[in-house]
Amino acid sequence: MRKYLLLFFSIFSVLYSQQVSAGNTSDSTGLRSAFLRGKTEGSLRSFYMQTINHQQLRDYYALGTAIALRYETSSFKGFQLTIGGSYSYNLLSNDLTLADPISRTSSRYEVGLFDLDNPKTRTDLARLEELNLRYQLGSWSLIWGMQKVQTPFLNAQDGRLRPNFADGVWLRYGKAERIQVEAAWLYRMAPRSTTQWYTTGRSFGIYPSGLNIHGKPSAYRYAVKTDGLLLLAVKGNASRRLRWQLWDYYVPNVFHILLGQADYRTRKAAGKNYGFGAQVTRQDAVGDGGNADSSKAYIETGSGTWILSGKAGILRDQWQVWINYTRIAAESRFLLPREWGRDPFYTFLPRERNEGLGDVHALMAQWNYGKEQATNRFFVAAGYYLLPDANDAALNKYGMPSYVQVNLEYRRHFSGTFEGLDLQALVVHKFNQGELFGKEAYRFNKTDMSNLNLVLTYSF
Repeated sequence: MRKYLLLFFSIFSVLYSQQVSAGNTSDSTGLRSAFLRGKTEGSLRSFYMQTINHQQLRDYYALGTAIALRYETSSFKGFQLTIGGSYSYNLLSNDLTLADPISRTSSRYEVGLFDLDNPKTRTDLARLEELNLRYQLGSWSLIWGMQKVQTPFLNAQDGRLRPNFADGVWLRYGKAERIQVEAAWLYRMAPRSTTQWYTTGRSFGIYPSGLNIHGKPSAYRYAVKTDGLLLLAVKGNASRRLRWQLWDYYVPNVFHILLGQADYRTRKAAGKNYGFGAQVTRQDAVGDGGNADSSKAYIETGSGTWILSGKAGILRDQWQVWINYTRIAAESRFLLPREWGRDPFYTFLPRERNEGLGDVHALMAQWNYGKEQATNRFFVAAGYYLLPDANDAALNKYGMPSYVQVNLEYRRHFSGTFEGLDLQALVVHKFNQGELFGKEAYRFNKTDMSNLNLVLTYSF
């Protein structure tokens, strides 16, 4: 049924765009004109990924492609309707469900290009992603329905074929150069690497869920009891050089997260200026942590932790150098559903995150070359992540040893004949720095491995 709906929406958007081109409008202020003057957007993405594991451990590769279409009406008395969806295909891969015989686990990265709930499905991976109504009145806007979201902890995490989406009501007030206020109530999620929509509670545990604090497999999948996610935010510019933001995430009966962040840049002098950033995050369990049965709870009742993150850098016209640091306190594990997005800490590097951990020291250095809209951009980063022992389940949910990670990334934005085409090449290597306790499961797909990515995206 989904794929027929998507086909209908695709044809619908193309036909209306053609009518506009033909000038088939009689009343520029009417409802019909709002549809005829709508905007159609789309993208084609091809993504090749390969993981090379240590020595005799199994390797994986996959080539996927996705097409996405989105139609947005023009404004009618302040209202706009948006419809969008996508198809994804597995063009080429080895068996991503086949477990490595030594570690007894299977693909971690490549399987995420497709559908985690149906990893053997190769074609017709269709998803209705956007269906929302927007109302704009001056500095106020309200969006109701399925929509793409981008916040520090709930975000698109657009590192696969298709990103995350959420369903709910989102209210915004203010302008970019002044104070902005946001409030949202979200009750369904469509995580990347899936083709379904899930209630907020059922979205916990679609990705691998690791161990509980007692060292047993987590059992919270489809067991978390909550009605949704309440999000509040206030952000603004204290000056041209100082930006600040406060975010509040409240998941009834599960957890509460508060984030405060400030970013500052000095005046430019002698061709350079300096940048600084600071984050303070607090997480606390709420209610029974998701389920009255502690074995099925997402977070331990009464637990909580602090996370501090900072950065300092030198900025010139074409390049930037940053030194970043993050400390997760040893009180308990920091937990965030990986289905909802990646963490916003300054030491984050693509292909790994420090969610599910406590008592962490992370130090990362990064060099960036090229402005945001430049034709060619380069990124080089290296980080050292000192973690609790891999077998310390109370502070290490996924059995991750300490590691050093190096990322090399190149991005090219084409113009002229190939306007709309973007290329990304990313090479990641992680070096083990922790004790494995004789278990290759602590190494497989985690450390002493390389991850290669080549992505072509054409937007139209």
